[in-house]
Amino acid sequence: MLSEKAMLSQQQEKIISKILPTLNESQARWFVAKEALSLGRGGIQYIHELTGFSRPTISKGIKEIEGRKN
Repeated sequence: MLSEKAMLSQQQEKIISKILPTLNESQARWFVAKEALSLGRGGIQYIHELTGFSRPTISKGIKEIEGRKN
């Protein structure tokens, strides 16, 4: 579970909502993955609920930005 400290502010959530539609599929996947990583434990679930991106898609993005395959 995310701590209060790790949650995004409403302003940050609005920024994410404005940026995502401007990105292509790969860029959006990497962007949400980066956000999930920055939140730590519970970040994938939080970003999933915020953006609607599936947890497997977010996990795939994390693997890609960390330089791992599959």
